Amino acid sequence: MAAIAVVAGLALSACGGDDADEADSDNADSAPAEPADAPADTEAPSGTEPDTDQPAEEPAGSEALSGELRWAVRENLAGPAQTMVDAFEAAHPDVNIELEQLPAPPPEYIQRLVTARLGEDLPDLIMTGDQYVSVLAEAEITADLRPYLESSEVLDVDYFAPNFLDAFIPKTGAHEGEIISLPQSADAVVVFYNKDHFDEVGLDYPADDWTYEDFVAAAEALSTDERWGAYERADFSPRYNAMTVALGGSIASDDYTEARLDSPEAIEAFRMMLEPMKDGPFVPREEMATIRYDDAFIQQRASMFTGVRANVPAVRAGASFNWDVAPAPTVDGVRKSGSGSIGIGMTQAASNPDLAWAFLEWFFSEDGGVPVLTETYAVVPAVPSLFDSPTWRDLPAPPGNVDVFVEAIETGQPNPRLPYTAWSSYNDAVNTAIDSILLAGASYEDAFAEANQTAQQALDEANAEG
Repeated sequence: MAAIAVVAGLALSACGGDDADEADSDNADSAPAEPADAPADTEAPSGTEPDTDQPAEEPAGSEALSGELRWAVRENLAGPAQTMVDAFEAAHPDVNIELEQLPAPPPEYIQRLVTARLGEDLPDLIMTGDQYVSVLAEAEITADLRPYLESSEVLDVDYFAPNFLDAFIPKTGAHEGEIISLPQSADAVVVFYNKDHFDEVGLDYPADDWTYEDFVAAAEALSTDERWGAYERADFSPRYNAMTVALGGSIASDDYTEARLDSPEAIEAFRMMLEPMKDGPFVPREEMATIRYDDAFIQQRASMFTGVRANVPAVRAGASFNWDVAPAPTVDGVRKSGSGSIGIGMTQAASNPDLAWAFLEWFFSEDGGVPVLTETYAVVPAVPSLFDSPTWRDLPAPPGNVDVFVEAIETGQPNPRLPYTAWSSYNDAVNTAIDSILLAGASYEDAFAEANQTAQQALDEANAEG
């Protein structure tokens, strides 16, 4: 009964907030507008579908598989998930995988999983996000994958990019140190830019060592009566966190007990991003409510935007102009690219854990699911040995500058692992502060002092709950 009470409490707390910026994995798809969440953007790709007519190869040493699995995913990511299911079933005709589409907003998604846990109806596999790792573990939903990795002949702990795998390891609580999911993608922020607009005004394309001042200057040169120079996402936590860290600060203490949104570094990071929105070259705050960042770019209402690999399919499908990507600009001589990931985990209630693990081995192998996944253009595998793989590097341009995505991974700055229930208050506080500054004329110091009070209260409450 005590375990059920804990799960029920987590269900209630999970319902109270939005996703804390997954990078996706937030995500750039033709899916509904993302909540104020996501690492990274983690959105469902559109525009390019891989060819699944030919069965993907099985990993070396694999045996004939049979049985049934259930896999729960957020509905805005069902398209690429179905593609993987089709490819696996083509390679293993005696396997049937039922894809269960749950609500896209993470609080609702988590609520449905918790409800399934209470009703003893959990699926075998679930889609996860790096910002709600702990809540899934504490709700006794996810299984520890570390023993599987230690005994597997296909995958091991060192197979994955350490900073992305680490995002799926709880740092506190009863499940501290467990690996509750495997990272599907390595999303890190880059800058998408319209090459035709650069050519039109005689600007050189962004250099690898460009600075934030160069970014603002380019936006100023690119702005016209019909467009803005850039769509900067100051309310996107991978952006404001990475900018703050690049300036030598943090948005929270290392033990997640102290909010630091009012620190000099955080205030300066917001000042750098918000000042160009005041009658300047960045898309203004009031316009952001009417158009998404990738849509503004596709419609040529903004010449640049900060996004991730998951945005590529939508831009490829919609853009009628020449474009490419550049690294996130340096800040005070330091480059930090906001990063995040979605992942796949196995549940404690998996009815056929051996088959579920076989699917995961296939999913992440270079001769199995990786080519199917990367052909969507939406993913850079979170696997260092595949950073140079032609399965994604040799896809036809655009984008042409694919090195940028690997460099962004190497300079990736994940969000701090704040208690899940605190993230909603953090993001709400930041949005309120931005509105106060841009729409009501408040000072940065006053706006973020108030924001920090809200964030601190959320941390205190979350930490008190344990």
